[in-house]
Amino acid sequence: MNAVAALRDPFPSGFSMGTLGAVIDGNGASGREPWIGAALCADTAGFGLALSGTTYYGSLTGSDGISQATGGGWYARKNLVCKASIGSLSAFSTYFEQTGFLSVGSDYLRFVRVSLEAIVYRFGVRVQGMPVRTIAETGFSAWVPWSWAALSFRMEHLLLETAESDAADPRLTFRCGIHAARNRFGSQGALVTMTPDEPKPVCFTIGEEYRITPSIAFHAALSNNPLFIGFGMAYSFGRAGLAISLVNHSKLGWSQGFGAEYCRRR
Repeated sequence: MNAVAALRDPFPSGFSMGTLGAVIDGNGASGREPWIGAALCADTAGFGLALSGTTYYGSLTGSDGISQATGGGWYARKNLVCKASIGSLSAFSTYFEQTGFLSVGSDYLRFVRVSLEAIVYRFGVRVQGMPVRTIAETGFSAWVPWSWAALSFRMEHLLLETAESDAADPRLTFRCGIHAARNRFGSQGALVTMTPDEPKPVCFTIGEEYRITPSIAFHAALSNNPLFIGFGMAYSFGRAGLAISLVNHSKLGWSQGFGAEYCRRR
């Protein structure tokens, strides 16, 4: 079996963790996250910072298991949105991975927003004499807004520089989704992910965000390949927001995560 570590996260982090990435609010925290494509951000009136942390499969790996931290920022002006982030993953204090992400997007075309992504990975094993490998890749995102929903399309892992190892290189991935605009019941979304080179190439995800007040939302989601169930809660106050999430894998156990952001308007 090939191993590709966090180059292909099992689920998104931060505010999107509780919905497994199916619910995206272009004007909300999930669209502003600086580690996803700039095309998914409709907030064009300021700048902000965000960070997230995730521990994976705690019931299996224990306290010294797999954890990841990511932080970054976004800036929007007129028709341009820029996002940048860095991330660090550690597995059993032995394997490490570092990520740099940059995305630039524009909505000069009224009917669609597009962005280009550039990502660099540096990873290896903390054993003397073992090589540290580097991967560089690019990607593309598009967002087609309607009055009641939006369509998203993402193409990920277009390799520019490989790790010279088939087991380490990430697989080309396509994601297509429909994401309801915020309404009286919250927000809903559905996502189809296809990785052609995988034995089971298609994954379906559905998500729900239910708002009990304008500032408090509960999240839930389900995906089938692999089988994940996600839960979460988000709270916004003034210019800031917080989210906590739980994701369960039927065999590997629970993962925990949080997200935080701060936004400033011009």
